[in-house]
Amino acid sequence: MEKKEPSESRRKPQKSGERATLPGADGQIIRLWDAAKHALEWKFSTPADGRYYMVLRCANAGDATRIAALDGQPVVGVEDGFAFSPTIGWGNAPQEWQNVLLARKSRPFIFALGAGEHTLRLTNSHGGGLNLDWIELVPLEE
Repeated sequence: MEKKEPSESRRKPQKSGERATLPGADGQIIRLWDAAKHALEWKFSTPADGRYYMVLRCANAGDATRIAALDGQPVVGVEDGFAFSPTIGWGNAPQEWQNVLLARKSRPFIFALGAGEHTLRLTNSHGGGLNLDWIELVPLEE
């Protein structure tokens, strides 16, 4: 049996959390968010005090969990993290991306935020991979 050399891409380690462009994504994505304890942060501003929920456009072929902190504090009630069920792939085709509510037990998690700047930190708790296109903060209409 002939021994084959690994391809160039197999020999080089991939960067954790690198930016890339994939089909079906709205722009550059964050991929290879695979390492346990790898955290990503986003700064955003809210125009007014209010209640908000978050939608993430993501792709993941396996289970993934992310622990959330808002403004440096763990999000109360979800200390064990937000679970992301698998989509049908890693985002290499448009149909592999899904818009997912940041939810707890199938219910959207509602964030009470004051007007001004905030920081969201999501940490990979167990090493499950997740590719991320965008996060949208949506005001809850009451």
